[in-house]
Amino acid sequence: MSEIEDKVCEKINARAEYGERRYGFSVERGDLSLRAWIVNLQKQIIDSAVFLEKIIGMLPEDPIDNTNQSTLDEEWENDEVSRGIEGELHE
Repeated sequence: MSEIEDKVCEKINARAEYGERRYGFSVERGDLSLRAWIVNLQKQIIDSAVFLEKIIGMLPEDPIDNTNQSTLDEEWENDEVSRGIEGELHE
């Protein structure tokens, strides 16, 4: 493995140990339903999106005109699935 992968593995181990100390169990627990696991993951992903939005707001404007990004943004806005997702987020 690379040094970067080693660092990621160290962080995974540290996070697992922290979780067991804080909550008293590991992810190997058997008392949660599949739905509960999915809802927990959804909460983590939503938190991640909030963190990403904050970080993006902290970045300076990109001096390079990225026309590819505007194309991707247009495709997102015109995509039926993404409109459905955005509609659910605004409900």
